[in-house]
Amino acid sequence: MAEEKVIMVGDEKNLASDAFWEADVSKESESAYHLYVMLSMTGTPLSRAIRFTTKDPYSHCSISLDDKLHEMYSFGRLIKYTMIFAGLVHEIPDRNVYRIYEHTLCAIYEVDVTEEQYKEAKDFLRRLWNKRKYLSYNTPGLVLARFNRYPAIPNSYYCSQFVALVLQHVGVDFTTKNYRAVRPNDFRNSPKLKLVYEGELRDYWNENCVTEGYTKY
Repeated sequence: MAEEKVIMVGDEKNLASDAFWEADVSKESESAYHLYVMLSMTGTPLSRAIRFTTKDPYSHCSISLDDKLHEMYSFGRLIKYTMIFAGLVHEIPDRNVYRIYEHTLCAIYEVDVTEEQYKEAKDFLRRLWNKRKYLSYNTPGLVLARFNRYPAIPNSYYCSQFVALVLQHVGVDFTTKNYRAVRPNDFRNSPKLKLVYEGELRDYWNENCVTEGYTKY
């Protein structure tokens, strides 16, 4: 059997292109601007360990600039079969770890923002994406969080820290916690986030998100 090619998550299909970042995001009304937070439970060994420790239903979170989840980002594995190499990733639900764990459970939340906040979130993500090779996964912080310790490690985040950082950067005050102390359950408990879907990720994806260049699974 031929050896499977190692696929880097950010390289398989990079929608984080100059054309995307430079696209006009103006819409007809202020109410048309939203960010999306997705909480998920894939069933990987790490996700099960986190759920066992926290007793929370979801162990991972991501932030998306669109409800189709085509522009969704988080801190996670750079190579789909291992967490040894991890960092800032562009997550696409029809491939990589989500494809391996086809019954991933998720909760998707909508966050109302202004046009200015949306543009700032997009610009902030662009800047982080452009320096992603200098960013790392905050493994020590994830371990220390078990003991309620949240050290400041420059350019290093785990998923909930990253999503919280983006929201707090643009002025979405969804919690009184510092972004370093936020965990996925804090998004569930915030009145600033409106639940729009909960169930299997593949059902949401297949029904709402499959356009040209993407596949059902």
